[in-house]
Amino acid sequence: MDKSERFVLDTVESYKYLPLLFQAYKPYLLNCERENIIAVGAKDAEGKPCGLILAATSYDENGVINNSWILLSVFVSVKQRRKGIGRSLWEQLRNILQKKGCRELKAQSVLTEAISEVVCGYLVAMGFLVPKRIAKIFSFDDVSIWRSPFVSGSFANAFQPDESFRYLSFDELTEEQIMELENNEGDWYPGLVNPLIGKDKINKRCTVFALDNSNNRIAGWITAIDVNENKRILYRTFFTREEYRDTLVGFFIFTQAIKNHLLAYPHRGGLSSIPTDNEKAMRFSALFFRDAYDHISYEIASSYYF
Repeated sequence: MDKSERFVLDTVESYKYLPLLFQAYKPYLLNCERENIIAVGAKDAEGKPCGLILAATSYDENGVINNSWILLSVFVSVKQRRKGIGRSLWEQLRNILQKKGCRELKAQSVLTEAISEVVCGYLVAMGFLVPKRIAKIFSFDDVSIWRSPFVSGSFANAFQPDESFRYLSFDELTEEQIMELENNEGDWYPGLVNPLIGKDKINKRCTVFALDNSNNRIAGWITAIDVNENKRILYRTFFTREEYRDTLVGFFIFTQAIKNHLLAYPHRGGLSSIPTDNEKAMRFSALFFRDAYDHISYEIASSYYF
């Protein structure tokens, strides 16, 4: 018989649940008494934390809580699974969100292939839409990446970049070029690949821009973000302007970034996130990382509508 307890957490109780969360979500839990954050916890029969569900939202321009919330985390300890704890945590969260006028709860997470099946099954059982894989993430460490012939070839200077372009780090951009990126006049790049998102966490050494020497135009980029408490580097956006996609500029942006990575951080691993709907980038990444990754994860997304 399940004798666990479920209750909405306050900031005093929240400290006990920190081990159940990834580092990125711990600040939300520690501020769980704010009206835009909800944390529901479960304790086992011995009074030990065994489950947690966490959601948050933002405020609109008028200071009103957004009616679209984000499910940040769901966790039940291994020994307490299949006892209905995950369902009861969800039911409490759902009831609270309904009272707050929530219209949509979004779920988006990065999961290994094995775990994603379990999480997707849980979400569907709770009434979420069937989750979609929106990105494939190649994970590499300082050993596996050297299996890529493109990496070893780059260090051996086997590939000579097109002299029509030059490759710059974030710090080497001019103020005018940064303004061009910020303004995005004419919507010349999709918002999802905006290289300035997460600007405060950008790894400026490994973020690489290609500039066309003939007109000083930005031809493309790859954005690197410090993640996992600076233990890894995430290559979050990879973009080449349409007029340059028949060139090899994208290849050299990518190889230059990895080369900078291995020179500056020889013992730090990396992650490369590729949207599943970008077939060209997916084919290139599958070729580049062939035999050069230690595991693959997927970013999944779904929604629950009230």
